[in-house]
Amino acid sequence: MDMPRLTNYQECSIWNALEIIRPKWAIQIIMELIVAPDGSLAFSDFEKLIPDINPRMLSKRLKSLYDHKIIEKFIEDPSKPKKIRYRLTKAGKSFVNVILALRTWSVENISENEECKNDMCRHILFIKQNFKDMIKLA
Repeated sequence: MDMPRLTNYQECSIWNALEIIRPKWAIQIIMELIVAPDGSLAFSDFEKLIPDINPRMLSKRLKSLYDHKIIEKFIEDPSKPKKIRYRLTKAGKSFVNVILALRTWSVENISENEECKNDMCRHILFIKQNFKDMIKLA
């Protein structure tokens, strides 16, 4: 029997998705936007929430997520000095299902953290309370 043609990773939908979220800090940025109280964050908010990321890398990751249409930029109040904020696009919000699938896989296979196993981490609690209409997996 002939072997099927090897996958061309540049054309693979799974690979393309991983290219967006694989770089360090990308998932943390998305997760912080998911649980942001008003659904948006400023650059300085990310610096407080993800203290180990340096400003240059944060800027690079935000640009990449923006270029891939996972997040969008907007000006909070045009009458005040320009302050750019970031929020998830529809595609970014749908990422909650990916997070829940990763959480389920991790709890079933590798995690020993009781907080995670009992859905007590702030991200999962917020997702389950605020994204009920979008959740496909749980």
